[in-house]
Amino acid sequence: MKNKTFKFLTCIAISFALLFSITAPALAATLSDILYRVEPKIVRINNDDSLKSYLSEAHKGSLNVSKMVKLTYYKTYSENIDITDLSMAVEILGHVYPDKIAKYLPLGLGDKILVHTSVIDIGERSIDSNRWVWDSIAAVIPSSKLLMRSAIQYDVEEQLDDIILSASLENKNLKLNKDIMRKVLMDINNGTVDPIFLNLK
Repeated sequence: MKNKTFKFLTCIAISFALLFSITAPALAATLSDILYRVEPKIVRINNDDSLKSYLSEAHKGSLNVSKMVKLTYYKTYSENIDITDLSMAVEILGHVYPDKIAKYLPLGLGDKILVHTSVIDIGERSIDSNRWVWDSIAAVIPSSKLLMRSAIQYDVEEQLDDIILSASLENKNLKLNKDIMRKVLMDINNGTVDPIFLNLK
């Protein structure tokens, strides 16, 4: 009797293991599962389980989403939306994982972003009053790899000045917030920045 019970339980365990191994990958979202729409000067991305699943599985997921959405925008309007890939990627992460970004935001805005939104509205500066927030965080990220590898410790203010100069050479109309940038930069220098942002580079 014990032998039959053992065989029966073994068969059930193997069946569940096989069933889970076959269905688990099918549950992971792909880039094509992400729902979004483009409108003049704005893109709207559904902040749903498909987006969260894709971001949790895909390396540089929010950057991939950004590039896909921007390509659709270009195909639709025959022009690029005036938002960098990195700024859009940071905004996506900020809305999906608000707890990871709220500490960098000015008082009030940090609390506001902690409220879940079902659609992420990402607009150009002319219609998105918070574009400067995402641009400010995105401006610091490319330099983080260099800063983390550097044996020389630069003054935070000098680092900020270099980052702002570099960003303004690329885009003269960029509006950046030095306080936000300083917080992100200090976390990078201290090794306390969330790795989700460092994976964007």
